[in-house]
Amino acid sequence: MTQENKTPLSFWIISGIATVWNLIGVLSFVSSLSPTPETLSSFTEEQQSLLLNKPVWAIFGFGLAVFAGLGGSLALLFRKKMTTSMFIASLAGIAVQYTHAYMVEDGISIFGALVLPALVVIVGVFLLWYGQGQAQKGRLN
Repeated sequence: MTQENKTPLSFWIISGIATVWNLIGVLSFVSSLSPTPETLSSFTEEQQSLLLNKPVWAIFGFGLAVFAGLGGSLALLFRKKMTTSMFIASLAGIAVQYTHAYMVEDGISIFGALVLPALVVIVGVFLLWYGQGQAQKGRLN
């Protein structure tokens, strides 16, 4: 490995944070599949209806987003070229999920602020960009 291809500490930090971020996403997805009564009681009736009546394609989008994101993060951590493909799949899942939440349903008026959804998109785009950059630098094999 040449000095140019040497893996910097920032790579490991970003890969680790990305993996934790996507693990949180997987936990959120799994818990959304069968929410507890306590969890549901923290939402309004309108929010509960949106959460409990998602079409299969929206659930699939959420699952694709988080599991492909986790796969991409792990691939990045293990320096695999499939990183980019996984992050592209994750962004596709995000697009499907948010198409339902914010275009088919009126998620903005039901849930309010778009801070978390915007952060999810920003992190997803960043991870794709970062993974592509690492591949171009020859750090992924």
